[in-house]
Amino acid sequence: MSFFDANDESNTARLVYIFYMAGIIIYLLPLIGVVVAYTHKAEAPDWLKSHYEFQIRTFWITLLLLSAGWLTLLLLSAGWLTISTGMVGYLILLTQAVWLIVRCVIAYRLLKSKTPHPDPTTLLY
Repeated sequence: MSFFDANDESNTARLVYIFYMAGIIIYLLPLIGVVVAYTHKAEAPDWLKSHYEFQIRTFWITLLLLSAGWLTLLLLSAGWLTISTGMVGYLILLTQAVWLIVRCVIAYRLLKSKTPHPDPTTLLY
């Protein structure tokens, strides 16, 4: 059995989840993933639309958290924050990475069982 089934309509959504998780290392991949999610959302069946909506929301929340974390580290390196305050940036980035992995793994399992996401607008999972 291969990883991607040629007749499976959820292959694209599966790839987006993989891009998001790999995006922890290669920051460009989530950007590609959100473009794919936006372009495939319109013609997807309803159960799959919920996953695309979840993926789009995940991208924007991730972007917000990454911006906050990197801005905090930038302010620390510029000398505008103390080390103890600047460490919050590292904590934000670490929390974002764990949150993203857990969120994508749980949603990926739902996708694999062809179940719609129960609440695509949630901040958690």
